[in-house]
Amino acid sequence: MGEGHLRIARIEMLRGNPSGVRNHLRNVTHVRRESFAEAGKYYARIVDIHEAENLLMKLKRELQGSEVYEKRALLKLLEGEIELAKGNRERVFDLLSDAARYPWRCL
Repeated sequence: MGEGHLRIARIEMLRGNPSGVRNHLRNVTHVRRESFAEAGKYYARIVDIHEAENLLMKLKRELQGSEVYEKRALLKLLEGEIELAKGNRERVFDLLSDAARYPWRCL
């Protein structure tokens, strides 16, 4: 069910409907970590920094100490989206460069 709401949130994002995005993101639960990161990205893109940071903190707790490169890249990409929403362009470049150092396939 959560994945379906994420897909609809993606469609609402493409339509330029932030309230529709937010309504569907609230129902994204019990999904893969990559999907939580995607939800965080959408929150950042609609400038709901608080919710984006909440998801980032949740992912950091869950992935703490993970040696899986994809998971590290996932965190850097989400952090980059949040910093971009805050207008911290220099920090965005650093975070995205860090993410690119980790080999990953599906992000």
